[in-house]
Amino acid sequence: MAEREPGRRVFVEDFRDNGAYLRATWHADRSVVVLSHWQGDVCRASTAIPVADGSKLIELLVSALHDAALKGTAPTPVGGRPPSLRDRLRGLRTDALRSKVRSVYRRGA
Repeated sequence: MAEREPGRRVFVEDFRDNGAYLRATWHADRSVVVLSHWQGDVCRASTAIPVADGSKLIELLVSALHDAALKGTAPTPVGGRPPSLRDRLRGLRTDALRSKVRSVYRRGA
């Protein structure tokens, strides 16, 4: 999918591999991030979040990454199938993030 303004939109596929995904879009003119839930090319719901409330989401994501780093969790194959190239690449990103999250928590402790 093409982006008109690079760096202002992120797509995250649903872990269940069901064709759904989350799209987060930064709207600087209104100081909001819109989280929209998509099934294929149909938007099912959206929520506009004031940028000031973004720290709540960041805190949740950092906590989740921290927990995953401590547990050493890896992506679970969907439906018992062997991991795809995408799954393996996600695992590599997880490993890289794990070390970054640990270093942030060590500095803050």
